[in-house]
Amino acid sequence: MVPIAIAGIILAFLVIDVIIQTVQHRRGRRVHGFFIPDPADEVSPPVDYGRMLDCLKRFGIAPPHNAFVHSGHIWAAVEQSGEAVVGLDSFVKRVIGKVDAVELPRVGQAVHQGERLMAVHRGNRIAEFVAPVDGVITEVKEVPAPVSDLGGTDWICRIKPSNLSANLKVLRIAEDAVKWMYEELFRLHELVAAQIPRLQTVGVTMQDGALALDNVLQTLDEDAWNQFQRQFLKS
Repeated sequence: MVPIAIAGIILAFLVIDVIIQTVQHRRGRRVHGFFIPDPADEVSPPVDYGRMLDCLKRFGIAPPHNAFVHSGHIWAAVEQSGEAVVGLDSFVKRVIGKVDAVELPRVGQAVHQGERLMAVHRGNRIAEFVAPVDGVITEVKEVPAPVSDLGGTDWICRIKPSNLSANLKVLRIAEDAVKWMYEELFRLHELVAAQIPRLQTVGVTMQDGALALDNVLQTLDEDAWNQFQRQFLKS
């Protein structure tokens, strides 16, 4: 009974901390990672680029170098040829984890920014990803089946853009991408924190005072899964 009581006390503190940081975040104050309190000084400077990037790296995620990132966690890197190489970012690959199958686009297929490009299957769940740019698929990377881990897949396809100048205006790169992913990390924790009591019962591990990112979505209920798709994948 004593270990259970201790676990309950710890859980209560974690939930309270999440609520406090959520309120602070919505009031415009900066929070420095999961369960890491704000500086005591109310007029402390905003988190700088280096600190945000370090925080992301501690969780094993970061925006791809020299690539434009879509808000659906899919990126496009423009090559010298003018084609765009497209892939999933490390944030979403870690959160989804292992998958059973991948639905890839077809060579010659026309795609449009913000519309369905591909999907991954995990059990009876499907996560859909949208295209970061308009264009035509010129190459698709062969993904081994069955797929065990998206982390080993560095890119998905190549697209010959047809509206690149306009498309890039709604994508992020460099410091903007880092700041956005930093905020996404906080938003993910808000989503997961609501299910902490249930997650504790199924054995989700803690990492440096926060929920481990790996495979975290496999433990969420259907409502949380659907919410993740709407808010993070834009599908």
